[in-house]
Amino acid sequence: MTSEPKQPTEEYVKSTGLKHAYAYDPDGKLSKYFGVAGIPHAVLVDPGGTVVWSGHPAALNDAIVESALAGALTEPVWTWPDETARVRELLGERSYAAALAEARKHEGPYAERVQGLVAARLARVRKAFDSGDYLGALNAAEPAAKSLAGLPEGDEVRGILTNLQSDPGIQRLIEGQRKLKAVLLKVDKVRLVADAKQLLTELEGLSEAYPDSIVGERAKAAYEALKARIP
Repeated sequence: MTSEPKQPTEEYVKSTGLKHAYAYDPDGKLSKYFGVAGIPHAVLVDPGGTVVWSGHPAALNDAIVESALAGALTEPVWTWPDETARVRELLGERSYAAALAEARKHEGPYAERVQGLVAARLARVRKAFDSGDYLGALNAAEPAAKSLAGLPEGDEVRGILTNLQSDPGIQRLIEGQRKLKAVLLKVDKVRLVADAKQLLTELEGLSEAYPDSIVGERAKAAYEALKARIP
């Protein structure tokens, strides 16, 4: 995605032999939506349509990508036969219970593929919750609870969501993750030493306030990485 004019973009694509798809965003609407602070910036979306990673592409490793691919279809839905058009439409609407019921009317692997998408959405919520990434679990569970309504997996997601929304200890950690996210956005844009030192203080405070948690661990790692950047 680029905000550059068409001519220089196509010249660049031709000169570099770029193979991946590209599109134009002259007003920067997509960048604003994803909170892009600098270029280049990458966003990774899982098969269920949830943003699972965002940042500088140099920090995007194979493990993150492989994790996001869980449950991905081996072939795009637009290659499915015409008689499955309603299944594809329901998947686009994130109506998984209806899509699964419709897919079962057709011969072939379509019901199995839809079930794989369902299982992947539940697995992502479970994994985030079990790892202590409660903000990630909350962000995944809220849309999943809606899209999986009417399925046993949806009931399990709603149970996890209730826990996330009602447990005071979890709520405190979610608030800590949100604070850390705000600080890390500043870290991405920091240029002045004085500002960097202020961010170090904030990261150190988060590390101390949330020990033995994903907040404290990530704050400490970010502290060390930022400290190494300061002359």
